[in-house]
Formats: sequence, C-alpha cells, structure tokens
Amino acid sequence: MTGYRVRMSSARSGRKLFPIRLGQPGRYLVGAAIATLIWFPARLADPADEPLARTVVRAGMYGAGWGLLVPLLEYVDRRRRSGTDDLRRAREALRRGVVPAAAADRAELVEQVRIARRGAWTGVLIGVPLFGGLALLAPGVDYPVTGIGFLVLLAVVLAVAVRALVRCRRADRRLAAARPGSAVADGACGFRPGAEQARRGR
Repeated sequence: MTGYRVRMSSARSGRKLFPIRLGQPGRYLVGAAIATLIWFPARLADPADEPLARTVVRAGMYGAGWGLLVPLLEYVDRRRRSGTDDLRRAREALRRGVVPAAAADRAELVEQVRIARRGAWTGVLIGVPLFGGLALLAPGVDYPVTGIGFLVLLAVVLAVAVRALVRCRRADRRLAAARPGSAVADGACGFRPGAEQARRGR
C-alpha cells in the first residue's frame, strides 16, 4: 500500500510539471510543430530573398528534425527510470493486451490507455495538416524529394496512431471483461468521471 501511494504521488507531481500527458505520436508532433513555429521567423530573418512558401517548407524540415528530440529525451528518461516505477509493467500490459492482477497496476494501465489514445489523436490532428500541407507545398518550391519525405513521415505518424488506438480498444475490452460492471469497465479511454473516481479510490 505504501509503495502504491508513493507511485501515485510521483504521478501527481509529474502531472503538475506536464499537465497534458501524451503518448506517441502526439509528443513528437507537438515538438515538431513548436520547432517549426520557432524556425519560421528565424528563416524569415534570413537575408536570402526566397519565396514565403519555401521559407515555410524549410522551417518544416527543421521542425521535423528537431521534433525528434522529444521522443529521444523521453526514451533516455524512461531507460533511467524503468527499474524504479511501475510504468514499465503498465506499458508492457498495454502492448500485450493483458490485464494485470494487482489493482494498482490496473489503475496505472487505465491511465496509460488514456495517455496512449490522447497521443494518437493529437498526432493525427496535428500531423495531417502539418505534414500534409508541407508535402503539398514542397514540390512547388523545387523540393519534390522533401515532399515525399513529408508524406513518409505522415504515413509513419498515422501507422503509429492506428496501432495505439487498436491497443487502446483491445485494453478497453479486456478491462471490461476482467471487471464487469465496474467503473473501469465503462471504458478506460472514454474519459469518464466514474473511472477516474474508482481509480483514485483504490
């Protein structure tokens, strides 16, 4: 019980620092979009006289590259913390589609499913207009290969998002089967208050 309270306290402190927790590809797309917005005025300040569309495409190229720092830094941090918390077990349960026996691990799985689905939809909602728009602009400014690169990135983003949503749906079904009639069974990905209250009450 004490260990569970420590884990919950750690999770709350993490939410204070990062109030919106996202799975992939959402984290990458947020980083790429922010980096693109930062690089755009920097490219505008470049003394080279180039069309606005080319400036946008080049800013998007830099943003797509610098956005990779977000999952990279997260991977390093996860490796550092993997042996000291229960996130590894919950993520493994989400990947394998199994429901942990311990109540604390089930609660963490519910949270990880929410984070995964939130990240999947964030990735789709940002990735389609960002990379899709850049892929359309790139051939018109003599960057056809870059346009293909943006399409490849978009395809990867959509594939990762679909995989995450499939895992969320599978976890929802198995949680419902494991605890019929409970608040958790009402849908881990449904953002329902009953599930949150049940998780806090354990």
